[in-house]
Amino acid sequence: MAVYTNDLRLKEIANGDESGTWGTSTNLNLKLIGEALSFQTEAVFDADGDKTTTVADGAEDAARGLFYKATSTTNLTATRVLTIGPATISRVMFIENATSGSQSITVRQSAGGTNVTIPNGQTKAVYLDGAASNPNVVDAFQDLSIPDLFIDDDLTFSSDSAVITFGADGDTTLTHTDGSGLTLNSTNKLMFNDASQFIQGSSATVLSLGATDEIDLTATAIDINGTVDVSGAATFAEGIKIDADNGDSPQLLFENSDGVTGDAAISTFDDSSGTMLVLGSNFYINSSGSETRFNTSEESTAVVLNRNGEMTLRTGGTGATAISRVDILATGAITINEAGADADFRIESDGQANMFFIDAADDAVVIGNNASRKTLFNTTATAAFQIEGTSGNTAAMSIVRNSNDDNGPQFVLGKSNGTSAGAVTVVTDDALLGRISFQGADGTQTVENGVLAGPITIPATVTVTGTLVIV
Repeated sequence: MAVYTNDLRLKEIANGDESGTWGTSTNLNLKLIGEALSFQTEAVFDADGDKTTTVADGAEDAARGLFYKATSTTNLTATRVLTIGPATISRVMFIENATSGSQSITVRQSAGGTNVTIPNGQTKAVYLDGAASNPNVVDAFQDLSIPDLFIDDDLTFSSDSAVITFGADGDTTLTHTDGSGLTLNSTNKLMFNDASQFIQGSSATVLSLGATDEIDLTATAIDINGTVDVSGAATFAEGIKIDADNGDSPQLLFENSDGVTGDAAISTFDDSSGTMLVLGSNFYINSSGSETRFNTSEESTAVVLNRNGEMTLRTGGTGATAISRVDILATGAITINEAGADADFRIESDGQANMFFIDAADDAVVIGNNASRKTLFNTTATAAFQIEGTSGNTAAMSIVRNSNDDNGPQFVLGKSNGTSAGAVTVVTDDALLGRISFQGADGTQTVENGVLAGPITIPATVTVTGTLVIV
């Protein structure tokens, strides 16, 4: 009695059977063997649902083919199950998912075993173990070991966590992270030419690029969002451009020898007069236009230039705004100590440390000393202009006129009854126009010993006349 117990479902003829027809059965078996080794196509999904195909006993059947192309006559709307029976056959198949609708199909032998899912448009080699009660369908290429592999076209890893492992001990891996990219394991290097040229994640937070001589970036633009640390010299063939968005305050910060970032800075800010450029030590202009110090316990220095053609030198100002010391206007006018600070001013000559000195606290100009004299006129009064010296030259004042006429130089002592500088208010009768006081030191102060004074008389004609009196 013939049976169909083999994996190809061929007729197995018992001894003595098929007398006169043995050849017919044999020829059919040979045909079915050829079918099993060939390419077959079956429109197995004739509806949008799960389907079963069973290899026929001793009859031609597309499901017997080694390469099986599963198609559909309708669009599938979800992943559908393809059951291949019977659950007792053991075989290898190449199954192509050529169904319509762009859905995956899941291949199994029965509900009790494992299965393999084949995405639409892909082909997988599967192994059906035919375990009857709990048969398994296994991806035949899972854990496949290949000495050499040649690929003529694309290579796709469909898993969202696919890993490529390198080395006999698997010491180097390349792992895919969904939506992120590829990760080289640990601190291993991706090297070029030799070990000196590499890209390396040297730590969890540091990416290193190494080269023996040079790293050449040929892009027309390089966008760096964080800080840049350059330990050696930097050469810029076409200058340095800091391109900030409108309203931002671009800054170029410098680090001191102690590693303190922001010890000095170059910053800009657009105020009402235009773009302002600031070069400062412990000083910069922040994005809101405010003057800022990196260390509020240290004094600041800054040079400020604006688009109006003005320049300002600022110093001091611990924890506050640096004080304006020198202002140069576009007209060329120069102002020193515009802020009115108690700050002395000194000019040194070749042989005189205090050739010109301004005593800010006492509002005095002094030549020859670094402090004003406060013991004049038998009081603690301070003269606005003073000359101090230790020789006839350093304690002398000369006025010389050079002209081709009979006129000499002038030393003017003037008086007005006005109360502001530049006033020409008429003086009163018997007013003192001026005096030259002769004083000598008595050990504690200078005492007046003689005076040249000039009182006046105001006649009715308002002609100012006067008499010089020598006392």
